[in-house]
Amino acid sequence: MLLRQFMAIASAVALLAIAARAEDRVEQRDAQHGWFAAGYRFSDERGGFRITGISGSGRRDDPVVIRQEIHSVGPSVLTIRFAAANMLGSFTTGGLNGLHVRLETFNATGTGWIGFEVELQEQPGQPSTHGDGLSFDQMLRRPDRIFSDRFANHEIEYEPGDTLIYQEGVLDHPDSATFAFYMIDLTPVPVFYISQRPRLPAS
Repeated sequence: MLLRQFMAIASAVALLAIAARAEDRVEQRDAQHGWFAAGYRFSDERGGFRITGISGSGRRDDPVVIRQEIHSVGPSVLTIRFAAANMLGSFTTGGLNGLHVRLETFNATGTGWIGFEVELQEQPGQPSTHGDGLSFDQMLRRPDRIFSDRFANHEIEYEPGDTLIYQEGVLDHPDSATFAFYMIDLTPVPVFYISQRPRLPAS
């Protein structure tokens, strides 16, 4: 009787170990192909930072929360793709009417920040244009949808480009900050980018 119980327990432990290894492989595949949320695939493939987790549906009461560590004082470019071809267009027509995003950001640059810039781009390194439809809610401009727990104010440079600048605060190393915003794309494309750059004190 005791032998049968021991064998049953040993089998259960072995099955749990196999399941854990399978889960690890899934996490590795996610890390290789990007993180998924709200019908999009988010990637840190361009370097300068590392995504450590993503969740949320993109709605105002359930924003896409991107947990990240920024290591570079230069631009850290987040790549965003539609997870499937049939999702194209859901950015504005799938019930979201835009995407609410919250960046939970760890300062791993080794220096303090006095501001933080977030820029929307359809082409990496190129400013967003008025005709591409990508903006921080440029038509309605609702400031209540923009927030940071470490920077008191913000401003948006709409033209040329779409750049959101958080200011009047400090984020030391190695502390964290939250940056929340709302973005829309009236003419969605399969892939677009968010360029992030800390502002540093004058030397």
